[in-house]
This record gives sequence, C-alpha cells and structure tokens, in this order.
Amino acid sequence: METGTLVFLVMVASLSGLVQSFSGFGGGLLAIPLYTLVLSPRTAVPVNFLLMLSLYPVLLWESRHHLRWKASLSFLLPAMVSFPLGAICLAYLPVKLLRSGISLATLLFAALFLFEVKLPVRDRPGLRIGVGLLSGFLGGSISQSGPPMVIWGLSAGWGKDQFRSTLLLYFFLLSLTGSFTFFSLGLFSPEAFHLVSLAILPTIGCCFLGLYLKRLARESTFRRVILVVIIGVSLLNLAALLSSGNRTGTAWLNTLWKNR
Repeated sequence: METGTLVFLVMVASLSGLVQSFSGFGGGLLAIPLYTLVLSPRTAVPVNFLLMLSLYPVLLWESRHHLRWKASLSFLLPAMVSFPLGAICLAYLPVKLLRSGISLATLLFAALFLFEVKLPVRDRPGLRIGVGLLSGFLGGSISQSGPPMVIWGLSAGWGKDQFRSTLLLYFFLLSLTGSFTFFSLGLFSPEAFHLVSLAILPTIGCCFLGLYLKRLARESTFRRVILVVIIGVSLLNLAALLSSGNRTGTAWLNTLWKNR
C-alpha cells in the first residue's frame, strides 16, 4: 500500500477518534465511507471496529459516573442476535453491494442527524428489541450500530449524560461480543491488523484531544460541520459507484484528474 494512502487512513482514523470522543458517537459514520474510498469494506469495517474498541475504555472511564447498565443491556441482547447475520453479509456479499449499502445508509443517517429528525416513538420493550436488532445488524455489516441508537435516544428525550453514557457502554459491550463473530469469519485480516497498528496511537491521542475540546467548543456547531462532510463523502462514493462500476472513489477521482 502506498505511503500516501497509509497517511490518509491514519488521518481518517485520528479524526474519527476525535469525533467519537467529542460527541459520543459518529466516529464510524465519518470513517467508514472515507475508508472505503481506498479499502474494501471487508477491510474497512474491521479496521474501524478494532480502533473504536480501543477507544471505548477511555471514553467509559470519562463517563463512569453516568453509566446505565440496565438501559444498555436492553438493547445489547437483541443486537447480539442480529450482529452475526450482519457480519455474514459483510463476509460474503459482493463488494459493490456493500459499498452501495454503506453510502446510502451513511447518507440517510447523516441527513437525519443534520436536520435533527425525531420519530414519534414511545419507550416500549418491543421497540427496544427492534432498535437493538437493527443496530446489531448494521454494526456487523457496515460498522454503523450507532445511528439507530442515536435516533432512538433523541426521540425518547434522553438527557445528555444518559445519552452519551448509554451509547458508549452499549457500543463497548457489542464490540466485545461481536469480536468473536468477526474472528470466526476471518474478517480480522493481517492487512486490518497492520493498519490498526499504524493508526491506534494517533487515534487514541485524538480521542483525548476530543475530550479536552468537548469542554471548550460548541458541540452543535462541530457536529453540523462533520455531518456535512459525511454527506459529501457519501455522495462521492455513490457517484463513483454509478459512474465507474467497482472502482474505488480514489480511482474515480484520478480518472477525473487525468481527463480534466
């Protein structure tokens, strides 16, 4: 892999660590579509999975006084059922279909968050099971378990501390249990471990930076900027898929540059 590509991946990983620590979610929403500009989804998803798993102990310690085990477990149990199904899709579905799914899901969720869409839902056990199942499936297939949980939390009117701590604990526990599924399917490839080894220290460093900035900056403004970037990247990926078949976004950009 070229040096420029490695630098790009490390920068994306670092930025996703900052976003995740600053907002409590959104790291994968930003990172996955950017990773898939240069990586197969079967490599991009495990890379993001392992890097986020390395951050959760730090973030959980910072939110330790607000952890809500009961709320997190109510979503975790159904998510553990659907996560393996999503991981099987990641392992065996065609790459083009995975890239399309990632781009469309990212675009949809980023737009919902940008416009702060809230669904008229009531906090009922059956709905929690449905949210957990959807979250687990998306986590296993495209490493985006967060959006269904975020939409639920916003719609249910969770307070800021409850929102952040419940999400982080849920993500951490789902990642721990899901790692066995990824390992059994052979998704933790040598390439994924190599990329994680290069990016893990900068990502953790940016995680601490995000925790520091969280006390100083306006979260709403920062989040809007990131969401606009995510939407732009998703549209780029979709344009590359529509115009260039199975080529990645970078190949499509290089073609445009050569033909300018």
